[in-house]
Amino acid sequence: MDTEECCKALMVKALYSYKRINNDELTFKKGDIITVSQKGNLDGWWEGILNGEKGWFPSNYVKEITSQQNQYKSIVLKDLVDSEKFYVEELENLISNYLQPLKKTRILTEDQYKQLTSNIKEIVELHQHLLDLVEAELKKHGKQQRLGRLFLQWAPKIQKAHQFYCSLHPRAVCILDIFRRSMPWYPSINNHVEQAFQTTR
Repeated sequence: MDTEECCKALMVKALYSYKRINNDELTFKKGDIITVSQKGNLDGWWEGILNGEKGWFPSNYVKEITSQQNQYKSIVLKDLVDSEKFYVEELENLISNYLQPLKKTRILTEDQYKQLTSNIKEIVELHQHLLDLVEAELKKHGKQQRLGRLFLQWAPKIQKAHQFYCSLHPRAVCILDIFRRSMPWYPSINNHVEQAFQTTR
């Protein structure tokens, strides 16, 4: 087995940024993930590939990504996806089993119903869209995944939606309290609204 074949699956993470001096060297930034194509005969220099570019770089600027680290990353991402799925399912359950039936009873005015439901549907759509994008990224090869960038892009949208929901929560509680005697399923819907509030905070 030659050196290049041996190192085909080796991936390293940049500890420091490096700007190439010679044309056959590789430029990278701190945190970049590089695929090692071969460990050269020159002491301390490896050849790697980053974003389709191949070049040599000092091996003391990187650290190997171990299988244990990859396994831990997989566990964390699985927990994240499972949590998002559960969260979306809970909110969808609140909407379909409680809020929509409540609207049909006409116990609340249109304005009261809007204050109670706030922007829950928007929150569900945002999280479902994010979940779809995360799952699409996870299907890609490890070095092609851009999960960090994805979360940074979506964080402001989700934060804004959650802040709006939380700002109207006190009004929702007041409405539920006023009409509690008219709602046979008050305990259930109240618990679901509280759970939604705690999760979106």
